[in-house]
Amino acid sequence: LNAYCDHLDQRSTAVDDELVQRQRQAEALVQNQVRESLQMIQEQHRKSMEQLEPRYQIIEGQMKQSQEEQWQQLNKHQQTFEDKVEEHLQEQWQQLNKHQQTFEHKVEQHLQENQEQMESTVSAMNSLEMVVQELKQKSEIDECKTAVDDEL
Repeated sequence: LNAYCDHLDQRSTAVDDELVQRQRQAEALVQNQVRESLQMIQEQHRKSMEQLEPRYQIIEGQMKQSQEEQWQQLNKHQQTFEDKVEEHLQEQWQQLNKHQQTFEHKVEQHLQENQEQMESTVSAMNSLEMVVQELKQKSEIDECKTAVDDEL
C-alpha cells in the first residue's frame, strides 16, 4: 500500500509537473500568438496609414483650397461692401454740396433782395428828406413873403 501511495505520489507529481509544463507552454504559445497578432495589427495599421496618407493629403489640400476660396469670397464681399459704402458716402457728399450750394444761392439772393430794399429805402428816405427840405424852404419863403406882405 505504501508502495502504491508512493507510486501515486510520484505519478501525481509527474502529472503536476506535466500540467505546469503544459501550462507554461500554453502561456508561451498565447504570448507568441498575442505578439504575432499585435505585430500583424501594427503592420495593418501601418499599411492603412500609408493608404490613408494620400487621401489625407488630398482632403487637406481640398480644405486649404476651400478655405482659400472662402477667404477670396469674403474679401470680394468686403470689397463690394466697401465700394457700396464709398459710393453711398459720395452720393451723400454730392447731396450735401448741392444743398449747401442751394442754401448759399438762396442766402445770396436774400441778401441781394435786402440790399435792393435797403437801397430803395435809402433812396426813398433821401427823396423824403429832399421833400422835407423843400417844404422847409417853401415854408421859410412863405414866412418871408408873409412878413414882407405884412410890412407892406
